[in-house]
Amino acid sequence: MIVNLANAHGAAIDLDYALTHFVDISLDFVKRHIESISNKKPPANFDTEYRSTSFNRFQRELKPVKGIVEVLDRLEIPFCVSSIIL
Repeated sequence: MIVNLANAHGAAIDLDYALTHFVDISLDFVKRHIESISNKKPPANFDTEYRSTSFNRFQRELKPVKGIVEVLDRLEIPFCVSSIIL
């Protein structure tokens, strides 16, 4: 998502570049970095556009990890689970 958005604003990056430079980094840092490599300031609605795009994509495409529902059903303590698969 960030690759497409960055490229739409003149950054010309690929997924490998984004994974190297943007993992565990704030969105403010990402915007400043995009500005530095594109020589263009991202628009004022960049944050909103990114969050809206991310939320919509998560709603459409995010699926539970195979077997996690059964694991959660068996837990007898409070829990929080997250994961990322690239």
